[in-house]
Amino acid sequence: MAKVAKFLLVFSGILVAAFLAAAVILPRLYKDELLEVIRVEANRDLQATLDFHDLHLSLFRQFPLLSIRMDSLSLTGKGEFEGMPLLRAPNLELAVSVWDLFRKDAPFDIRKLYLTNPEMQILILEDGKANYDITLPDTTQADRPPSTFRLSLRDYRINNGRIRYEDRSMPVVVDMKGLHHQGKGDFSEVRFDLVTETLVDSLDFEYDGIAYFNKARLEWDVLLGVDMDEMAFTLKDNRMLLNALALSGQGVIRMPGEDIDVDIKVEAPSNDLRELWSVLPGAYTDDYAGLKTEGTFTLGFWTRGVYNEDRIPAFELTSTIKDGRVQYPDLPYPIEQISMNLQVRQPGDQLKALEVDLPAFRFRIQDQELRGQMAVRDVWTDPDVKAELKGTLNLGHLRKAFPVEATTLEGAIRADVFLAGRMSALDEGRYHDVDIRGSLQAEKIKYQGPDQPLMAIDQGEMVFSPSFAEVRAVQIRAGRTDIALDGRIDNILAFLHPDRTLKGKLTMRSQLIDLTEWVEKGTVETPVTSVPEEEEKAVGLPAEQFDLALDAKAGTVKAPDLEIRDLVIRGEAGPTSLRAQEISGRMGASDFKLSGHLENLFDWMLDQAILRGHFSLSSQRLDLNAFMPDAPASGSGQESQTSAIPVPDDVEITGDLHVGELIYTDLILKDVSGSMAIGDQTVWMKDWKALGFGGNIQLEGTYVAQDLSRPEFHFMYDVEQLDFRQVFNKVNTFRQLTPVGKYLDGRFSSRLVMDGAMDAGMNPDLTTLQATGMIETSQAVIQGFAPVDGLADKLRIPGLKKMALKDSKTGFEIKNGTVELQEFDFRHQDIDMSAGGRHQLGGQMDYTVKAKIPRKYLDQTGITAQANTGMKWLEAEAGKLGIPLSVGEFVRIAVGIGGTMAKPTYSLKVLGTEGEGGTDAAGGDLQATLEKSAESLKDTLQDVARRKADELSKQAEARMDSLKRQAESQVDSALARAKEEATKKIGDEAAKKIEEVGGDKAKQEAEKLKEKIRKWDPFGKKKE
Repeated sequence: MAKVAKFLLVFSGILVAAFLAAAVILPRLYKDELLEVIRVEANRDLQATLDFHDLHLSLFRQFPLLSIRMDSLSLTGKGEFEGMPLLRAPNLELAVSVWDLFRKDAPFDIRKLYLTNPEMQILILEDGKANYDITLPDTTQADRPPSTFRLSLRDYRINNGRIRYEDRSMPVVVDMKGLHHQGKGDFSEVRFDLVTETLVDSLDFEYDGIAYFNKARLEWDVLLGVDMDEMAFTLKDNRMLLNALALSGQGVIRMPGEDIDVDIKVEAPSNDLRELWSVLPGAYTDDYAGLKTEGTFTLGFWTRGVYNEDRIPAFELTSTIKDGRVQYPDLPYPIEQISMNLQVRQPGDQLKALEVDLPAFRFRIQDQELRGQMAVRDVWTDPDVKAELKGTLNLGHLRKAFPVEATTLEGAIRADVFLAGRMSALDEGRYHDVDIRGSLQAEKIKYQGPDQPLMAIDQGEMVFSPSFAEVRAVQIRAGRTDIALDGRIDNILAFLHPDRTLKGKLTMRSQLIDLTEWVEKGTVETPVTSVPEEEEKAVGLPAEQFDLALDAKAGTVKAPDLEIRDLVIRGEAGPTSLRAQEISGRMGASDFKLSGHLENLFDWMLDQAILRGHFSLSSQRLDLNAFMPDAPASGSGQESQTSAIPVPDDVEITGDLHVGELIYTDLILKDVSGSMAIGDQTVWMKDWKALGFGGNIQLEGTYVAQDLSRPEFHFMYDVEQLDFRQVFNKVNTFRQLTPVGKYLDGRFSSRLVMDGAMDAGMNPDLTTLQATGMIETSQAVIQGFAPVDGLADKLRIPGLKKMALKDSKTGFEIKNGTVELQEFDFRHQDIDMSAGGRHQLGGQMDYTVKAKIPRKYLDQTGITAQANTGMKWLEAEAGKLGIPLSVGEFVRIAVGIGGTMAKPTYSLKVLGTEGEGGTDAAGGDLQATLEKSAESLKDTLQDVARRKADELSKQAEARMDSLKRQAESQVDSALARAKEEATKKIGDEAAKKIEEVGGDKAKQEAEKLKEKIRKWDPFGKKKE
């Protein structure tokens, strides 16, 4: 026996050792395989991305099952919910059968599922699309092999989770924090019992913007019978505790097809008023156990019928309170004589049959009583209302009887109001069929919440009559803000209809509206996860509930980084929109006057929404320096040290403007007009015109401020008769690109397309600058320019030192730091000349000047004089070609000018002589070569101009596309037609001017530029 016992002991030890070895080795062997299987299988069948950091396997944690734990788990949406996490958890643990590892074709049966500290956000959009609908359609899986995963749950748990549910189609928001939930049941069976236990430490429930539960505590234990064949779920036993309110329910939910058939009944077993009182907002406090109550209550709810897109089940909610009395342990006053009898029922399958009956309610605090009644029929069609409210609510007494989160609460509300009538009677002006009378009065009300400024209503009254409700002399103080209100509401019953718009008039006056107090001290809790930015913008705005004619004036309005004086707003205002006849005011030395349609103006001023719409802006004086950081005062005479002009990322609007005087750094433009669009931190400008630098300016283009350290610009200019000196002195870029401008006196016109980047000081980065265009001078003189003075000295023709450039015209291109000037012709006195070439910005130059010089100028210089170095130069070069300068009426030469602007160098080619006895020699070939080169340059410039225009058009179209979709509903069709006509007109006028200055050789260039301007339309789709 001893030997047998010893053998069994040894054998048992071997088995234990083998098991332990297997428990350690097997998870390591199969870890990589499981990693790949889980990633591939999950992402194969989901319209979402499943990811996790690492995988841990263990045979000990869930023995005899295999534990699979995934760290840093995330499930992220795709498509409309791209980038939005549906689920995030530090770890997820699954338990599967270990034998599945050894059976090649066996699926992985998931027996247990545990989530620790998960965060989940469920979102349903207004169109019904839900972010949890992540399974691929059956059609996409028809040809796929069956999945290797199978759900055979027996046990699942959520420990300390947070779930946020938002249904924007209703709209409902439920936020559960501190969620502990577990369930047990055999999901592999067709029929089984599911036992669940749920605890929520903090429950928030909000419907249509109204909070019904705030930080409520929920306990809910359920025994649910599940029949998967019939898709029936039966409440066999359940217990719910909401704060202190105990509820029980029974019934069944069936889902045989698309319809949901419900038959549910819920009731409160107890009649202790303490329980019902606990679910009132703010009533359930930490010391609730010490609450003293008297009186009884009843509460019941049932619903029966079919729920689908067209029908809802019938339901009824009833609640009564009798002889109620409540007193908090730390508050001196009780709330007494509480009574209520409420019934809400919907007997049919349509909400239009909803009825609300509140025959009586009342309560008293000290010597002040408030009582009333209400009955409502046809809420969703034509509300028929009978209501009455009488009594006084002393807010000071309320603070001593009910826990309120306020450091200050004083004043009183007095009510004596009776209302009986239908909405249709008000809409149709049948005031004799409506009985509305009485008033609501506010007396010396003061309220201050934690970390908030004091709010006070010094006085105010609303007087009711059958035709309207009038707001009289309401005086409001909110921190440093003062507001006086008067007005009227024409359809008071709209308060009771969820889809009706309240209409009326409102007059507001204020000396100061200071929004900075509320922005700085207000706090908003961040949701568990956030909707991606694009999706958040795409979701619709809240439903409008009022539409009031507004007449508002404020001496000063302060908002973050903004101060407006003498503000006037006249128009129609809703909770999200403003249709303005006038919004005017002053900001610094600037004035503005706006009209148009704006969305979210007030929320935008509080940094809480995107400003959208269309406007027309006019201003006598608009100083942009006030909106640029570290900008010097206008007219200071100092070199501008500007910073990049920011473009808000929360603005998406289109507009037209006219500014009498526009100031930017030291530049002053007059009569500025044009159209613009703002969005995506980009400004699109179209058909802009202005007077400046002594001439006319037109431009179109974009300014992109997404990166303020390097803003981008893409512009097309058309300028006429600008003064060289003014432009050179005021425009730094012109000084850098055209240093000769310092020595030019006169006027020029130009058309060009240019783009590039700027530095943080709004100075163009010349290394990125690319431009193509044409320039003409109608009457200009160049004097004191070293390269020209040197040429005059070389030729011994002093008159060239003051050279006239009359009716000259040429094309140019700027690229990679080089300015290339197309050869152009001009005449100085009776000398025919042409010039062309290139120079590096701030560096070397390579120009060729050709001249046909009359012999009289050469004779005047003393052609035979030995001291005449200029003549010797010509004679030496002519001699190399065998050209006698003593014959012919004209001498043709080509002078190459190199070096730098400050230190030029010269080289000479004698091309020949003309007139009696003239010779051509090799000069003819050189002339042909130069002309061919000039024509080639023209073709190149035309190609570059066309390419630049196409690029600019594509950039503008791409930038504008998303913004245009937002603005289409807000811009009148007449505006679009006007813009199209304006575009065509500008294109024709610009092309005509190019034809005039360019001659026959410029006609093709003109047609191409005309077509480019017509196609370039950032306010609409690109024309074919």
